[in-house]
Amino acid sequence: MPTIYELPSNRFELARPLFRNLPADWAYIDTGLRGVQPARVFVDEPEKPTAAMMCRTYEYFVAGALDTAISAFIRDAAAEADVWPAFYGFVAADAEWNDHLFALQPALGCIGRRSFRFNPARIDSVRGAANRAPAGLRLVPLTAKLAELADREMPEIIGMFWGDYNRFAQHGFGALMMDGDQPVSITYAVAVGGGEANVGVMTDKNYRRQGLATLCSQACIEMAHDRGLITTWDCDLLNTPSARLAELIGFVEGPRFQELAFPDRKKPRQSEGLWSREDAGNGLILWTRR
Repeated sequence: MPTIYELPSNRFELARPLFRNLPADWAYIDTGLRGVQPARVFVDEPEKPTAAMMCRTYEYFVAGALDTAISAFIRDAAAEADVWPAFYGFVAADAEWNDHLFALQPALGCIGRRSFRFNPARIDSVRGAANRAPAGLRLVPLTAKLAELADREMPEIIGMFWGDYNRFAQHGFGALMMDGDQPVSITYAVAVGGGEANVGVMTDKNYRRQGLATLCSQACIEMAHDRGLITTWDCDLLNTPSARLAELIGFVEGPRFQELAFPDRKKPRQSEGLWSREDAGNGLILWTRR
């Protein structure tokens, strides 16, 4: 019977070698492996895994060998694991895994993605963004309290990425443009890890085309640089305005990659009654297909 193992967070590092060659989003992977942000890791072997799937907010990362029980777990989308309701899209280690995912879940579609890294030589051009805020607006650092306000009022999803706001304040950072007591534009670290900070950007529709996203992003880049981090930026292939903004600020495009998702970001159709859960001791969970 096919079996896989769900690792406790203190053993996530066993899967690190399998994820090293993923095409992008290393900050997401590293922060998940270190247990800084919520993640679940499934492997084919508990001591020396050859295949793994990391389930994180939004993307699910897959890597390693194709012919393991991990594939059956993905094909079945077992309801018993309670992991698929949060699914947004797959990012795979390579083209071979992409083809394999299409075979396991034929309804998946391909979304082209672009990745960018900030050029540190441009750091002087982004400094002092708070001093360039338009009259009547304030550019402030993003605290736990302000992150919660942004989630509620804009709305954003900082709490979902980080698990709680105090964890964000401890490990993350960001810049928020305020009009009085109202948040109107934001750039924040969605994930921090592996020497990188991947950022998310949003501006209230009533405040767009005023350069606010540029200012917030510049301030966030400065925060990252002062922490010894390289800022990274992702967007869909068709999101030309996002790519144009990244390049304007000083980002350099890297390799493009693919995300696989269901139409309209629907969740996979889950199986029921095929997989059972067993406590294997020391926090390890054994999943077996009947």
